[in-house]
Amino acid sequence: MTRLECHGLVASQPFRVGFVLLEKFTLIALASAIEPLRMANQLRQKQLYQWDLLSETGGSGNARG
Repeated sequence: MTRLECHGLVASQPFRVGFVLLEKFTLIALASAIEPLRMANQLRQKQLYQWDLLSETGGSGNARG
């Protein structure tokens, strides 16, 4: 049993995060927000985090650059 499990800090479901992509968003900002979540999942070899990409209109968004 890990230290986190002993203290009841391990969730049974992934922590869900939503990123709202505003018009002309930058890909570097999005990647910088997602990468730590992706790396945590990879290092623990389990899905600790799950994310969704959302837009204001429900359609696709356009990145700047």
